Amino acid sequence: MGIAVTTTSPPENKNLSMTAASLFRAVRPTALIAALLLLLSATIAQAAGTAQSALHETEQTKARLIAAVTGTGSAAMLRLGLEFHMQPGWKIYWRSPGDAGIPPRPNWDGSDNLKSAKVLWPVPERFSVLGLETLGYKKEVVFPVDAVPMEPGKPVMVKAVIPYLTCDDICIPYTANLNLTLPAG
Repeated sequence: MGIAVTTTSPPENKNLSMTAASLFRAVRPTALIAALLLLLSATIAQAAGTAQSALHETEQTKARLIAAVTGTGSAAMLRLGLEFHMQPGWKIYWRSPGDAGIPPRPNWDGSDNLKSAKVLWPVPERFSVLGLETLGYKKEVVFPVDAVPMEPGKPVMVKAVIPYLTCDDICIPYTANLNLTLPAG
């Protein structure tokens, strides 16, 4: 199964504040590069197989952890991804959602041999609903995650508890409990 990475351009709204326009310019290159690196590493690793968590599935969303590798090797940093698929009309939120919304915020407590995990945020879409301006994602998104093992070369067990909000005409809070184990080698 391939990984689809989508990006959108900032809206062509000339009324954007300087702060929002600056934000789009500042975030786009970093997030785009991270997404492209994840796609490239996942494509290369696809021939050898990849690791993934069990699927967290609701009526509106599907979420899972994915890895571009099947083992830790001697890597000082492992590229993971937090993948979301939303049903038509439903969305999840960006790290700074705007006037409303709660973004996915993984808690990595309970992981084994995980020193740190940093979520990278792809460029979001802008949504206007009932006079509220929000930023987020529809259809699908992969959040690249830079995971640093405490002891490179040893197995890593990633445990992520991820509260998030998904909205269409109504909003529904969920919590995804995802586990991904990468063996040594």
